[in-house]
Amino acid sequence: MTKAEKIEIAKTMENEKLLECFLRYTEQKFYEMEESKRETYAIVKEEILNRMSK
Repeated sequence: MTKAEKIEIAKTMENEKLLECFLRYTEQKFYEMEESKRETYAIVKEEILNRMSK
């Protein structure tokens, strides 16, 4: 999945699903994750912060 596709999916997720996804990633050690998981984590985190700032 491309980064653009991940961003679009994150933007369309419901708040609860987005937080569940974020929680799954925070339970893992960041530097032990695969690169694609780190990218997804960063996208999800950014989307949460964007929604909180509105």
